[in-house]
Amino acid sequence: MQLLQPVLLPLLALVLEGSQATRAAGPAAAYGAQTLSLEAERGAAWVLLGAARLHLASPPPGTDPAAKYAHKRAHLLAVLDDVLAELEVRPRQLLPPG
Repeated sequence: MQLLQPVLLPLLALVLEGSQATRAAGPAAAYGAQTLSLEAERGAAWVLLGAARLHLASPPPGTDPAAKYAHKRAHLLAVLDDVLAELEVRPRQLLPPG
């Protein structure tokens, strides 16, 4: 959803505008300011398309799903060590001093 507003909607708008302008200009359109503007819009559409492809190819931010369980296991082992240390010390605290 992060890609929808900044990339995909402008890309779709540029592609639709470009196809409408090409259809309206016809095959014998002169190479003028309108054609340059059309090429700039087409270039912007290619840049946005490249950004969308790059976004789809890059890994998602955050924890790797495969590493998630290893991280959780390491955390639980650390908590278990703390609990075992506390269970070892607790009976000694109940003994009277001396």
